[in-house]
Amino acid sequence: VLASPGQSASEVPNHESTDPIIRLISAVFRLSEMEKRAADAGYVALLSPEVSSSVAWFLRRYALTYLSAQESYYSEMSPALLAAFGQNTEGSAWTVNFLLEKVVSNLNYMNAEADVAKDTVSLLLALVDGKEKARLVLKSEGLVKLISFDESTSACGHGHFNSTQGGNTAVPVVSLPSEVKRGLMRSLVLVGSSCEDQASKDQYYQKVLGPLNDRFLGIVNRPDLLKACQGEEGERIQDML
Repeated sequence: VLASPGQSASEVPNHESTDPIIRLISAVFRLSEMEKRAADAGYVALLSPEVSSSVAWFLRRYALTYLSAQESYYSEMSPALLAAFGQNTEGSAWTVNFLLEKVVSNLNYMNAEADVAKDTVSLLLALVDGKEKARLVLKSEGLVKLISFDESTSACGHGHFNSTQGGNTAVPVVSLPSEVKRGLMRSLVLVGSSCEDQASKDQYYQKVLGPLNDRFLGIVNRPDLLKACQGEEGERIQDML
């Protein structure tokens, strides 16, 4: 039921016998998947920001409460929930990747909606609020998309897409609110803290923080820094700092 967000629940065999909590969460997963597919297809204008914000809020509460929960904190837990979302399960790994893709989709397509962006980055932070979940993020394919998205937010200019050479591929260039950018970078740093050895941690931080350091040095070493700090470009520099 959970791993079929693109299908109606009635199309999944034996869905009636599934734990009610899992059925509820899977229903929100299907709504989330519908939003993501609609955005990918170019129908962002038809989506409700209020609904998107509420979905992100629900997913955050779910991630904090049920996803890869610390079993030692409880004297008793539902076997169904442990099987679906417990630590070291395929379900928890799949869910983390699914939610990361939703995060990237929201921030890419609905970043102009302040509440949606804030609730989305809160969801992202909920996915890295413990080392167990952060390790799942570290091993997830969705992390690659998240890092690529973070790199795209550093591009100069505004608007959603720029064309690559040859004009065949659209590359997102996204302008995020400062609070959302800070949350995005904080989450990436927290993921790095879950690396199991120092060499891997250094390599990860170089990948994530290296471009930020390069941009910072590029700004402070500009000979025309005082002039550049005026007007719209100055606002972008201040935002980056």
